[in-house]
Amino acid sequence: GEDQLIPHPTDETYENLPAPGGHVLRTDRDGTFFERLCGGLRNALDLDFNQDGELFVYDADSEWDSGLSWYKPTRVLHIVSGGEYGWRRGTGKWPAYYRDSLPSVVDVGLGSPTGVGFGYESAFPDRWREAFFIADWSYGRLLAVHITPDGASYTGEKETFLSGRPLNLTDFVFHDGALWFITGGRRTQSALYRVTWTGESSPPDAPQPDPEKVADAISSRTLRQELERFHRERSETGLNLALRHIDDPDRHLAFAARVALENQAPEKWTDNILERSSPNGLLALARVGDAPVDAAIVDALGSLTGTKQGQVDDSTLLTLLRALQLSYIRQGEPDTKTRQLAISTLLPLYPSDTMELNHELGELLVYLKTPGVIEPTLKLMEASTDTRDWSHYLTLLRFVDEGWSTDLRRRYFLCLRNFETFPGGRDYVRTAQDLRGAAVAILGEEEKEALADLLDPVAPESLAPPITIDPVVFVKDWTIDDFTGDLRTPLEKRPTENGRRIYHEIACAACHRFGADPSTTHAILGPDLSGIGSRFDARAILESIISPSLVISDAYRNPSGPNISLMPPGLINGLEKEEVLDLVAYLLQESRSNPLN
Repeated sequence: GEDQLIPHPTDETYENLPAPGGHVLRTDRDGTFFERLCGGLRNALDLDFNQDGELFVYDADSEWDSGLSWYKPTRVLHIVSGGEYGWRRGTGKWPAYYRDSLPSVVDVGLGSPTGVGFGYESAFPDRWREAFFIADWSYGRLLAVHITPDGASYTGEKETFLSGRPLNLTDFVFHDGALWFITGGRRTQSALYRVTWTGESSPPDAPQPDPEKVADAISSRTLRQELERFHRERSETGLNLALRHIDDPDRHLAFAARVALENQAPEKWTDNILERSSPNGLLALARVGDAPVDAAIVDALGSLTGTKQGQVDDSTLLTLLRALQLSYIRQGEPDTKTRQLAISTLLPLYPSDTMELNHELGELLVYLKTPGVIEPTLKLMEASTDTRDWSHYLTLLRFVDEGWSTDLRRRYFLCLRNFETFPGGRDYVRTAQDLRGAAVAILGEEEKEALADLLDPVAPESLAPPITIDPVVFVKDWTIDDFTGDLRTPLEKRPTENGRRIYHEIACAACHRFGADPSTTHAILGPDLSGIGSRFDARAILESIISPSLVISDAYRNPSGPNISLMPPGLINGLEKEEVLDLVAYLLQESRSNPLN
């Protein structure tokens, strides 16, 4: 399910794609049955199995969300039975610490995943023969991820194996001891490469796991697989095994036990869980139980926090907070008495010592309409320098209807203004615009007058050069053939400042964010061009400028015509040839200085 306690306000992206989003299906050779193995993926284009028989993918992010609390980076995931990885549309993505989802093996960051595969068939040194290779189309690189057994799952470390500009990798394979990979996509020039080991130098050894940890990991994986058997079967053996491991400190074992428990008849285990106040068991009851369990969860929270006198184990508390959310989501709102008990239990914990606890406590307290929740939430926002805090609390406070004063409104708008000064992805800007529009819309006339100095969005620190495009000025209706000879010459030595001037003068900056240019922060109509030189060469960039409708990403199709770009053709027809080349050089050179590269 979506399982959102407070419906997020900007869910319209991805055509309202419902949960579970991206998923892996299991079938037989004849396709006689299909079974969903996991869900909550963004867009994993490839998969591979390691020598333990375990499945791995490299999942995509939404770079538009960069800087927001709901951003999920590209990440390597260990795919297991019943796995949930938290991808949801728009702002509804689950944080990795939700106990009804599973964490990554390693977070990679911004990128565009394509092919993946283990290097077992290579003739490379051990460091890379055991690695999980992942291709990143956007930033022109192939990463080697060194995966180490850790309990019932794995952890990983990443390193850049090779990179190029452009090197928009689409897929690869190991054959005859060598790595073969291909580049291309979006009508760019494709190429096939072969990588071999010459043995001229010795690479450092790969990270070596402790033998004792490896032995423990084998035992833990075997136990997890035994638990996963009962994701399909019902039996007393499975019930007892799940109950024994429901709160195992190994997160993957506890997850497998919970899914197995949910597959057993609830009447056979409900009393056991309630008697033990099992955190993961209560989470399971919140998901599949018929009767509300919010009172039992609040009681467990009160007992836990009272016993430890405020020194609460974060993992256990986060599990109970998520269980309480799920009870409200799936079993309905609390009655008045239980609501008051929940507020009196949660409010003394807020604020807490960690971002994770504060985010979840804040959301529950806002949902419960807690009096006085505005002040501590504003204080958390004012004390933070993290845009994830700002986006989370600004969004939460949007749903608080009562308890505002003009002074509290002023503090909210000051926080919003601070939020607007930082660069982020396309949806970061849209979120700021949406929050401001909603905050202004509910003000009365007196409040608008008192807050008049804060009602307009903050202007960029660095103003853009003026747009001076003049349709009367015409040099030539340029075609790609006009530049065939010029593009064979490297453009790196051309002056970037002249290219930047042209980028603004012909209105590129009105729609496209680019690199570290602060004046383009709010340009979100078209694709972000940062790092473009890692996936496109000079010819492909120029071809897209001359013929914008030639290749259009799905995310930027024109509603009035899916094969018509919003970008008008002819923008460079008022430029001299040298100016066009300076513009392309600017796009190539600036993107190559991107820190990700």
